[in-house]
Amino acid sequence: MRLGTMNDLDIHWLFWHLLYRSALRRTRCISCDMKTYFCRINAGCDITAETFFGLWRERRVAIHYPWTKGKVPDPKSKRPDTRSTNPNDFDGSAARAVRKMNEISKCGGYILVEQYALLPSGGRQRRFMVGFIKPGSKIELFQGRWGTQPGRTAVLKTLRLHRARVIAEAIPELNFGKPRQGTITEWRAAEDLVERLVEGKSLRRSVRNLTPSQAEVLCSEFLRSPSRAFRQLRIESLLAPVGRTMHGVDVWGIGATGTDIIAQVTNATDERIIENKLSKLISVAGDSNAELVLFAPQRVKINNSRIHQVPIEIAFEQFLAISKGHRWWNRLRRLQPHPLRHAKSLPRPRR
Repeated sequence: MRLGTMNDLDIHWLFWHLLYRSALRRTRCISCDMKTYFCRINAGCDITAETFFGLWRERRVAIHYPWTKGKVPDPKSKRPDTRSTNPNDFDGSAARAVRKMNEISKCGGYILVEQYALLPSGGRQRRFMVGFIKPGSKIELFQGRWGTQPGRTAVLKTLRLHRARVIAEAIPELNFGKPRQGTITEWRAAEDLVERLVEGKSLRRSVRNLTPSQAEVLCSEFLRSPSRAFRQLRIESLLAPVGRTMHGVDVWGIGATGTDIIAQVTNATDERIIENKLSKLISVAGDSNAELVLFAPQRVKINNSRIHQVPIEIAFEQFLAISKGHRWWNRLRRLQPHPLRHAKSLPRPRR
């Protein structure tokens, strides 16, 4: 039997080859999930203004770490920067950062880069860039100059961004929702946000598309707004900042009768997560007469008479139905007040 110019052996080989490639792709998808990351290139990175600008202009994610394991960090040393990209050659925070670079190199992912760039004038300029790193990207060594040692070559480990865009600082999530520690780290809370910024996607109207901190703000504003169904839970004034500052509590305020109102917010449906949040709420309230509130998906069922359950979907729709909620949602959909700029059109840093 023949098919064009292919004989039976050719067809047999092609069949098994395609089957193998298909299995290989499935294996890669299972073992290598694409994630979202945050990279901070801050003032502690001892490189010149021109090196900062070169990284920015060429749309590179970068880490420095010039010393390998066992080498004493000495900014005055004349020893050349290491060119290693093997995490086993480093220890501590350097090993974690290099290992994360290798992970991103292999699996790819979306990333937000925050750069505190040194300016020729001696000042600092903070700027943000988002982009996509293709799976299988190579870690490239980028040569610049040390800032405190004129003439000394700085060797940075970098990955190139694709579909890179520069964004304004006027996005609350980028100012208050970033990971607080680490040079380069996974950023689960901003997965949808960073992807939308890179791809230019609009925000679909669903509470599921809110980041955890946005959901917390939504619920705090809902509790401060009039609602016939939840009138006894209306907060007149907040007693603490919303979100990450308190263990086990997302919203804490005082109602019209002087009673404290304490709330937890989640989009999770896992029973263990829900039970953990309920126990934290009860623990925080202690023996007080505080009103305890759990915002959770409608499918979640709790059996605790002390806790008011508010479906987070209802809070979302009722808040967006009033004028201030409508303005809030429109502001989130715009993502930022100014259009995104492609990184190719970047001007040189201000002097």
